[in-house]
Amino acid sequence: MQVTSIVSVFFIVVSILSFCLKTHPTMRVPVIRNISVHIPAVYANYTSMFSSRSPPAVPLPWLLDKQRTTPHDAFFYVECVCNVWFTFELIARSIVSPSKVAFLLILLLLLRLLVRINLVSCTERWISSRNPATS
Repeated sequence: MQVTSIVSVFFIVVSILSFCLKTHPTMRVPVIRNISVHIPAVYANYTSMFSSRSPPAVPLPWLLDKQRTTPHDAFFYVECVCNVWFTFELIARSIVSPSKVAFLLILLLLLRLLVRINLVSCTERWISSRNPATS
């Protein structure tokens, strides 16, 4: 019983730490978009106007634009592992509970059930964000 409690506390701490870290700016991955820039024909012979020894800087034909940032994918997998443990713990506790009705009425259980529902909605959002056809 103590081992289960220690493992549960470990997963709670990992879950909280993961949640905090995935919101930190240094732990987020930028979504970068490549933008092509049209160069007018006036600049076609731009470098030939100067000597070949000191050509001026030529404008780049493309730019990189950071649209937004997303959490690193590793956080999703850490949360999945934590949620698997929490689900296993919930099922095990419900099986060994002497009074099933009393167990279902515990506020903590209701909060855990809400977390499971949140997991499903978060997973659906994550899948739809990875599939450009649905965005």
